Amino acid sequence: MPEEAALDAENLEAFEDLLVSIEASQGVLSLLIAVCDSGQFRDELIARYEAELQPDIRCYQVSLIRGEPSLKMTILQKMQEDEPLKLGTQSVVMVTGAEQLYFLKLNEEKSEQDIFFGYLQWTREALREFRFPIVLWVTTQLLTQMERKAPDFWGWRKGVFWFESRKTSAVSSSQLESFRPIFTELGLANSEDEILLPLADLQALIEQTEKNQPDDPLLATLYGQMGRIYAGRLKWGEAIDYQKEQETAINYFRKAIDLQEAPGQEESLAISLNNLAVLYKSQGRYEAAEPLYVRSLQIYEQQLGASHPNTQKVRENLALLRKKMTRSTP
Repeated sequence: MPEEAALDAENLEAFEDLLVSIEASQGVLSLLIAVCDSGQFRDELIARYEAELQPDIRCYQVSLIRGEPSLKMTILQKMQEDEPLKLGTQSVVMVTGAEQLYFLKLNEEKSEQDIFFGYLQWTREALREFRFPIVLWVTTQLLTQMERKAPDFWGWRKGVFWFESRKTSAVSSSQLESFRPIFTELGLANSEDEILLPLADLQALIEQTEKNQPDDPLLATLYGQMGRIYAGRLKWGEAIDYQKEQETAINYFRKAIDLQEAPGQEESLAISLNNLAVLYKSQGRYEAAEPLYVRSLQIYEQQLGASHPNTQKVRENLALLRKKMTRSTP
């Protein structure tokens, strides 16, 4: 059973409140906003609503079109495909896909999210023809932008329903010190507000840097920070797909290590070697982890001395690993 399959008290209250709003909104347009940072948890919730509402109320799920993220056009397309929805049968439309839209412009005139909010801002009157509740599923990051970028739509909302989850697909801008030079170029560095950035945007930003500036020394730092971000998500239970994010963290640390072999990056290299070893150890790959710990320890001893806290920490990590290896040996 999924970790969040059993709803806690707060999520159960939000679930029931949204259920009542859907039932009370039949035959009229009602704009409802559901906030959930975990796609898996959101899908579980939508499945619950389908089970609760049917057969009395049809529950439709539609996804925004990535290149043309118009709420109205997405719903109209579904109506053309489904006769009961078109005829006004009791129903609710659950709209997902906004969480996949990029926050950053990435060399485009507008970001995908800006295009979405632009459509949303001028959508209110156009939605009048719909005689059923619409549940727009967004993340916390999207919600924080909506009030400012689509105030007209925001003013028409009939309710906001929060579903709490430890799992999230975004990271706070305060955790991204290594990205500051790039943020400065994008005009984000001087923002007074704390910005939640989708992980997909950060990955795309790195890919763009790899393509346009493959020799940029900043890449090694970005790789290392992204590896630490993903490793932290694993540690604190924030990962949406644990195995996939574990491999992502490993790949970023490997990339960082390749670039940190250059002179002058010894301490950064030691950090990445230790972090990669920790991940290998968590996978039970002890033979792969041991030489990484050994090399990290050697670098720290040369650079910082045997008594430095960083040196002692890696020495402790190596000792614990070897103890595990001894116990696992037949």
